Amino acid sequence: MLRPPSFLCKIIKDSREKHKPESAGHFFPAAYCAPRANRIDHNRNSVSAPAEAAGRVLGGLEMQNAFDFYLPTRLCFGSGARRRLPEQLTRLGVRNLLLCTDKMLRSAGVVEKITSILDGCADVRYAVYDAVTENPGNSVVDNGYALARELGCDGVLGLGGGSALDTATGVAMLMTNGGRALDYFHGKPVAHPSLPTILIPTTSGTGSEVNRCFVVTDEETGFKDGVADDLMCPAVTILDPELCLTMPPKVTASSGIDAFTHALEAYLSRNAHPLSDALNLHAMRLIAQYLRRAYADGSDLEARSGMCLAAAIAGIGFDQVGLVLTHAMAHPLSGRFGVPHGVACALLTPPVMAFNAIAAPERLAEVGHILGVPRDPAKTIYEQAYQAAEAFRALMRQLDLPLTLTELGARGLARPAITEADLDTLTADAMLARGMRGRNPRVNGERDIRALYASVL
Repeated sequence: MLRPPSFLCKIIKDSREKHKPESAGHFFPAAYCAPRANRIDHNRNSVSAPAEAAGRVLGGLEMQNAFDFYLPTRLCFGSGARRRLPEQLTRLGVRNLLLCTDKMLRSAGVVEKITSILDGCADVRYAVYDAVTENPGNSVVDNGYALARELGCDGVLGLGGGSALDTATGVAMLMTNGGRALDYFHGKPVAHPSLPTILIPTTSGTGSEVNRCFVVTDEETGFKDGVADDLMCPAVTILDPELCLTMPPKVTASSGIDAFTHALEAYLSRNAHPLSDALNLHAMRLIAQYLRRAYADGSDLEARSGMCLAAAIAGIGFDQVGLVLTHAMAHPLSGRFGVPHGVACALLTPPVMAFNAIAAPERLAEVGHILGVPRDPAKTIYEQAYQAAEAFRALMRQLDLPLTLTELGARGLARPAITEADLDTLTADAMLARGMRGRNPRVNGERDIRALYASVL
């Protein structure tokens, strides 16, 4: 019998033990035990706790998930699609616009590609808010809102990666609902539709351009979480692969692998249904086809186009059915240690895939085939599922992504460096992601999560 790769051995050993689900509320402070309407973990169709999830059959006819599919966003795709911005502003009636972006894109000349178009719109005024940072804190959204309110903006445009797009989404919501970002982070309901929001991604990964949510880090606690509501869907998403041509290889790798984890996790979600499966499988196939090409040659417009589409398709897919354990564990790495989001997701994906192998072997085996694992009838479905985890790690090596928490520190991607002493804090934060943990195909608890962190230390 094939022996699994060495990095999986401990996880496989643990999986052979009979797992007893822990009490649903045992590890949650009282404030987290009650449903909180806008927390990103509790989006539509969510399975809210591991105990509730235990009886579900992933993708089985015995328990076919009822679902609704909601996507009010207009998608404009194609090389040069940014030039359609004026017609969309006119259609939406926007005349006073706040453009949310970051200083790096401004210095690189990417922002000018949009402002030059806006300068040609005689009836549109705009201001640029370029204070967006990676893994933005709540004040980034609040300060953008203050500027938009001062200027009397009637529309918001986000230009950049997920941080800029999330900031724009948050600002647009606050403009019609008031308050501060953390008010909604802690459960205040979104009562009114956001201002018209146009999102233009310059990376291919986060899916924020088609999401009903924004993610921020609480600057006091370091806890990273999000707010989600149908009233926050963007009005228009413009997918112009030309804007991704200057993306550096490292960003191409981390954002592209993030898109793959979105599709993978949504494919494994207990909420998965035929429409979400179609989206997520196609997204993974596109990424498997084009990510290496885009990483090797950033000027490859076909590869950039494929990745641009794949990221949006995966974003739609996971926005409908939710993410699972990998993202629950990745958010604490970004919130507390500043690890780039895509890097954090990539690092945790192989051990979580191995952990889930006994619960979703057929689906993970299919993911392995997408990643190039040959179909071999001589191997059991479980062996094929474990091979999928190793195939993902092989992709990480090709993209020069770190494979351990220690390597994050050595590369300066974690500030400060992460040690074994930090695992309890990371575990406690991940435990609070109740919705993502509950949608995971395999029931999980505190012991499991800490062991998964330790396996990549």
